[in-house]
Amino acid sequence: MEIKALQVINFKRSKDIEIATPAITIVIGGNNSGKSSLLQGIHFAITVLQSARLSADGGKAISTLGFDQFIYKPTGDLTGLNHGSPLTSKKGPDFVFTYKDAGDDELKKFELTLRRGKNANISVTCDEKSTFFTRAADRARPFSVFVPGLAGVPLREELRTPSVVANGIAQGDSNVYLRNVLYRILNDAEKLTRFHEVIGSIFEGLKISSTFNPDIHLFIDIAVELDGTRVPLEMVGTGCLQAIQLVAYVTAYDPSLLLLDEPDAHLHPSNQRLLAATLLRISSTGKTKIILASHSRHIFDALAHNEESQVVWLRHGVKQPEGERTGLSVLLDLGALDSFELFKADKQKIVFLTEDTKVARLKILLQANGLAEGDYFIQPLHGVNNLTAAVPIADFFIKQATNTWVIIHRDGDCMTDKEKEWWVENESKKLPERTFLFVTPLTDVEHSFCQPRHVAKVYGMTEEAANQKLQDILTENAAKLTVEYTQKRTHLKDNALRKMQNVPSAGDLIGKAICFNQVKGKSLLPLLLDSLSADNHNPMRLTTVPSPILVDVGLAALVQRAKLPGDAQTVLP
Repeated sequence: MEIKALQVINFKRSKDIEIATPAITIVIGGNNSGKSSLLQGIHFAITVLQSARLSADGGKAISTLGFDQFIYKPTGDLTGLNHGSPLTSKKGPDFVFTYKDAGDDELKKFELTLRRGKNANISVTCDEKSTFFTRAADRARPFSVFVPGLAGVPLREELRTPSVVANGIAQGDSNVYLRNVLYRILNDAEKLTRFHEVIGSIFEGLKISSTFNPDIHLFIDIAVELDGTRVPLEMVGTGCLQAIQLVAYVTAYDPSLLLLDEPDAHLHPSNQRLLAATLLRISSTGKTKIILASHSRHIFDALAHNEESQVVWLRHGVKQPEGERTGLSVLLDLGALDSFELFKADKQKIVFLTEDTKVARLKILLQANGLAEGDYFIQPLHGVNNLTAAVPIADFFIKQATNTWVIIHRDGDCMTDKEKEWWVENESKKLPERTFLFVTPLTDVEHSFCQPRHVAKVYGMTEEAANQKLQDILTENAAKLTVEYTQKRTHLKDNALRKMQNVPSAGDLIGKAICFNQVKGKSLLPLLLDSLSADNHNPMRLTTVPSPILVDVGLAALVQRAKLPGDAQTVLP
């Protein structure tokens, strides 16, 4: 039997998701988008059939199931499984599987409906005479293996009956019974050969063995031999252990569906690539269809470009247009998929890419320069100073609409005005259309709030008093601030300004003492806030009041240009 397509309707966060089932399906989406609900829904539907068969008399299905009769429970209250509202006698989840029987080219459909029954039971409606029901309800041959994250294995494991192991796998506890699965593979010559062939294609020469004797030993021992070293199963590296788990489940049960919920979580990129290689090998050596939810660019890149794979992008429980895969890969790498969905939802015209991870002060600066919060979208990212990360993500956003503008922010970082002009002129050549650079007029965003005129404006003091306050701070902390400035200048000469001729050193620029314009705002601001607090001023006001002093002519001009009506391409200089 081969699953060709499936549909999950009104299950948890899944409103209505219908997907084809090629060899590999990569499910992506932001938080709470419905990824886990889709995987849980598929597995839940299969285990409902197993539960119905298990609870029936004479091998026939029953029409209602009590809470305790469900093998797999994705929630503590099954009445909450319906999307958007509690389960009722008229509203509940529906599942549709499109499949082909072995040796038959005819497409068939199997439908499963769940509704609220009497006495808090769940009413189950399906065609129990269907070949799909017969196959999926067979607990001895799990139709789906659901792995909610690939976990480690327990230190000890007793021998369990096949029914207990199958039940554990149905409940999503497959790692708890891994030694049981491997032990049974070891006792089946054909399966052991197949297991070693698949795992050996990923970890050359890997072999498993066991000295377990059920008449003598209490716990199952499984040893793994690799690179001439023999170690217990629990001592195997994470990447190798994950590969062993997946290959073992597929070898032992030959399931139609392997469902993986973020198996890459907390994995090093090298282990993520091993995981991807394992999945590709599994899909090429058997009939198991793989559906996995992932946030990993390494997994995405390895699997999405396989000709037998598809990408399913979910948002609010609904399947989205797939879009351009390279752009999706970049968003995953930046952890920006959630943010991009917000951008698409609100359709802001201006995207602000920033190297700052904390953007509250940047928002005040943008407000002072003519941008209301609903006018723009901020995406923090690293690497702005050399544009390696900013350019591809800017290009992706630009392609979303003809009137989208991207402004890339980087801090001045102790550059002189001449150096900023040189850097902008050179780096602008690398930018896509409708993309511009904004370099802070001072060393960074925080520095703007430290300007004496801004301090005077916010707190109603004279500029002379504000100047004196800042000068006292500079004098008292001169040594520390000078060292920071010197280090930053050295870093600039070796990196952002390495191709610029005759770049002066910190010693050439400082003179007798470090001045306000040379200090890092991130260092100066907390010192200034402490001083204001000591004078009984509310320090929070300094970075939350958008005074006119914060206006930057260059930024304000970019903002105004991007806000003009019509196609942004027509207003470019």
